[in-house]
Amino acid sequence: MAKIEITDLQDHVSLDKKLILQVVRHVIKEEGRSAKSLSIVLTDNRHIRDLSNEYLGRDAITDVISFPLQDPDWPGGHTNDNGGINGEIIASAERALEQAKAIHGNPEAELLLYLVHGLLHLIGYDDRTPKDAKHMHAREDVLLAEFGFPCVYAGRPLIQ
Repeated sequence: MAKIEITDLQDHVSLDKKLILQVVRHVIKEEGRSAKSLSIVLTDNRHIRDLSNEYLGRDAITDVISFPLQDPDWPGGHTNDNGGINGEIIASAERALEQAKAIHGNPEAELLLYLVHGLLHLIGYDDRTPKDAKHMHAREDVLLAEFGFPCVYAGRPLIQ
């Protein structure tokens, strides 16, 4: 199995690292992929806003950012012929807490949603069109439901 590193830089949501690893490994397996190296960072709104501004050109707080990492020694860069993943997922636990308070009350499920969403982006899912977004969000709900979490994404409005 891949090297999966988790760095927790926040104090807004307490989420067991073992659960994060279980969910991430489950998603990778269910998607028929493998991973070389995956870095997961749990952070706050200020940090993710800085990253969004610097790397995406958007001065806004977002929930999750994923970066495919290029590795010249890994065939195909961030993915290889069997769908191997090499990347980084950065999620705002502070945003997860805000969203959960406004919508469903489960910040752990919300933060796991962000991690699954970022991982699916690294795998190749896209949510730029309504059809693609619906497909991606339905997949997120299925994957999270397998761990006993409610369908936290489907059909809900986002707070701004």
